[in-house]
Amino acid sequence: MKLHASKRKAESAEAHRGRRRRMKVILASASPRRKELLVKIIPDFEIRVVHREEILEKGKSAAENAQRLAAEKANAAWLENSEEIVIGCDTLGEVAGELLGKPADKTEAVKMLRKLSGTTHTIATGYCVKREKEEICGAAIAEVTFRKLSDAEIEKYVRENPVEGFAGSYAIQEIGDAFVEKISGEFDVIVGFPTKKISEILKQLLS
Repeated sequence: MKLHASKRKAESAEAHRGRRRRMKVILASASPRRKELLVKIIPDFEIRVVHREEILEKGKSAAENAQRLAAEKANAAWLENSEEIVIGCDTLGEVAGELLGKPADKTEAVKMLRKLSGTTHTIATGYCVKREKEEICGAAIAEVTFRKLSDAEIEKYVRENPVEGFAGSYAIQEIGDAFVEKISGEFDVIVGFPTKKISEILKQLLS
């Protein structure tokens, strides 16, 4: 009896390990920056782009909105496959209580950057990792301080860069020290992917 019980336990453990090996990781984002950061954690994953209108809820913080939007993306990309882990992310800015998403056009981008000039603002990247009935969601926060920017600097940056694709109208990895005086928090959170947190979650789910 003990031998049979041990054999069943071994078979069960092996089946469990086999299922873990079959788990497919899905990134619900077309962002090349998120893809580059996820590669550092796990080299083998699939991109599954979902297109959803990003509606910001007034009265809610950037972190609360970003977490909700990340969860919506993860759920939209999940195909009810028990062997999939889906990662959704969303990034928003906030300054003086005002939410900053992606600008509609370059004119709006100039206005956003003028608001950020000479201030410290919050960048929140929401994340949601979904597997079957389990969801691990949250938001990582960092702060960025801009030096005082001239209108000429702002207009040149907006004219020469695809600012419409970035929350707050800028990409931290591109502007570097040109605009930034100080960063508090994880750099990758500002880029749009909380690498440390996602790494912890995937290690837990794939172990």
